[in-house]
Amino acid sequence: MDEFFMKYQDLISSVEFIKLCKELSYKLNNELGKDLKEVETVRNWIEIFNNTSTVSVPGLSINFNSIFIHGYIHSNADNPSGVEFDYINNTKCNKELADIIFVTSFFNKNKKICEKISFNQAKWGVLKKTLSWTIDKEQLFLLSRFPRFSGASDSVIKNKDYYINDFSKGLGSYGLMTKENFIFLSAYDLQTFIGGKGSVSLNDFKYCNSELIHSRHYLWSPYIFDFSVPFCNNTFEFVTNYLQGNVGELVNSEHFKNVEAHKLFQDILVSIKDKGKKEKNANINNFINSYDKTNSIDKSDSEQFEFKNGLGIIQLKIELDNDKQ
Repeated sequence: MDEFFMKYQDLISSVEFIKLCKELSYKLNNELGKDLKEVETVRNWIEIFNNTSTVSVPGLSINFNSIFIHGYIHSNADNPSGVEFDYINNTKCNKELADIIFVTSFFNKNKKICEKISFNQAKWGVLKKTLSWTIDKEQLFLLSRFPRFSGASDSVIKNKDYYINDFSKGLGSYGLMTKENFIFLSAYDLQTFIGGKGSVSLNDFKYCNSELIHSRHYLWSPYIFDFSVPFCNNTFEFVTNYLQGNVGELVNSEHFKNVEAHKLFQDILVSIKDKGKKEKNANINNFINSYDKTNSIDKSDSEQFEFKNGLGIIQLKIELDNDKQ
């Protein structure tokens, strides 16, 4: 493990890595400048990540594996990641869990040694007196607290109860988009930041800095994967932190596992895998095969669905292979 992260530090300190962060940020911002709908922007971002070249130092490489999945068309389902959850005053709500799932997977000689994920809601800002984003209080409750929830009708998420702990306070997050920028913020910190308000404005972020929102080490470990950055003020800052392995909740590693969060993500992958097989969809099959060459995706029974809107999954793969040094 020590050898892996020593090599990884070499990679993220290299000129090639810095160049990758700058070029990727530039391309993502270009898409934001087109002012497309959220679904279209997510789909185009997926293509950008998939077309990004591998960056490497001797023995270590960093590359992307991404897919855009269309949402379900059965009944009245509006999104592929809909869940029903317990809300305040003994009520239940149906909301979308994510527009994008950001995944970071660390491999040592094709063996996955740890994985982090963040369920992200992408939101476009609206310009009035100043640029602001409307924040749905029920959806924020879901992503900041992770109450008991189950897959809603026709969702990619199974219709069973999930009880998930968000140890890092980074499992749920928001991507606040403008024509020039992407602001990343953990749902937990967004809830703390806005209080009872139903929106957040660009002016609010003048007061959102490292003193207000602290990066967190939430496990006793000397390694990078116990670190979760809660706030990135711009696209370049987000891309750099994502590629450095600083985004999201650790769900699987040699010394720690968030069992329920890991199982949720595995269930989503199973549904996607079944869809690829049923439709003989080369893009989905290639994504699943590349996701984990050891074929460790859990096997389980899942329903078959048709798809409508969209869910994007972006996997950052960091791979160490001493034989290639």
